[in-house]
Amino acid sequence: MPDKALQVIHYTIEPQIADDDLKKPGIWMDKLRLHYTGSIGSSLLAYRFKFCNTQQSLHKSIQEWEVKVRHMGSLCSYNALTDEMCRNKFVFGLHDSTMQAELLKTHLKPDGAPKTMQDMVAEAKALQLAQKANKLIADASKGIEEQVNWISHKQMKLKQEPGTCFWCGDRRGPHPWKACPANGKTCTKGRGHRTPGGRSQPRSPKEQNIHLLQTANDQHPVTFYTNDYQEQCYSLETQQIHSVHTDHAKKKYFVTLPMSATGNKFTPVTFQIDTAATCNTLSEDVLLKLMPNMKITKSLYLLHPYGDSKPLKPLGQIDLLCKRNKRYEPLKFQIIPRNVMMNKPALLSGSDCEALGLIIIKAHKIFSLTPAVKDSSGKRAPAHQATQQLQLTALPRK
Repeated sequence: MPDKALQVIHYTIEPQIADDDLKKPGIWMDKLRLHYTGSIGSSLLAYRFKFCNTQQSLHKSIQEWEVKVRHMGSLCSYNALTDEMCRNKFVFGLHDSTMQAELLKTHLKPDGAPKTMQDMVAEAKALQLAQKANKLIADASKGIEEQVNWISHKQMKLKQEPGTCFWCGDRRGPHPWKACPANGKTCTKGRGHRTPGGRSQPRSPKEQNIHLLQTANDQHPVTFYTNDYQEQCYSLETQQIHSVHTDHAKKKYFVTLPMSATGNKFTPVTFQIDTAATCNTLSEDVLLKLMPNMKITKSLYLLHPYGDSKPLKPLGQIDLLCKRNKRYEPLKFQIIPRNVMMNKPALLSGSDCEALGLIIIKAHKIFSLTPAVKDSSGKRAPAHQATQQLQLTALPRK
């Protein structure tokens, strides 16, 4: 603003306004108009007519509508009723009928005092923010599609040369089943037919390592005696099952559980659910955050990680208390050094996840799968029954 205009405001206009009216922009406008034009301008009825008939436009926000109402109300000379008239006009002129209906429900505060213009503006801004949040959520959910997994079965195509027997592959031509050499015999593939008429060779499945924890000797456990503990020694062995394969990467699941060493104070700890693991692991850093002065006991376990990594010797082991579903469950953890964990999450074994009710395992323990099945009489079952009567046999120890 130019210096000359500031001098007029400070030295000419301001002395004409009372101290109580210094914050009323309408009085300032009247004094300035009278100073420069010699008259107040439009009549009071014209200001009030514009005030009563104005409406909020679609592109104006709540804050812009508030400023406009306050400015027009200050020109109408309502005096003591200015705030009440502005409050009414603010609500009556809203273009959003939903917001207007919410503000029209009551004109009183919870304590019984009437709502002011400022109260109505605050409620309108809160409603506007809620509407924007709901719109963002609705727009974000439009492009989300739920993933549906299913198993598709393809019809197997048989490799059969024209003019050959379907069962034995004889090139002399088809013949009755009773006279077929394949009658009563089984293919080495275990599919109920002979090799010449066999189906195409299936792809070899991918191999994966299955990690399990076994005692050194189930009948005669090896026991070590020291001054401070007496425990059974366990050894970790790695076997391979050649029938386990997958085409998609598995999802990782996490759970946060309250943990404590004494049962008095529980601290939330995030675990990764690992159904293939047979022991619980905890980082050295996480243990220090939970219990800085907690002493760990010596561990007799040797941990075999996934892949071809070398076995790990834990720093020790510790018993912690887990609180879930209004009950307490004791869990044993193997403490892993910080240079090995490298910010990896703590692991929760499959057996403890099942005990805590985090997962439900509907499967039998499988050590090896036999390609052929024998019935109670010792005969080999037909191929179509093998998929329904699959037997489980114990894998011999190395």
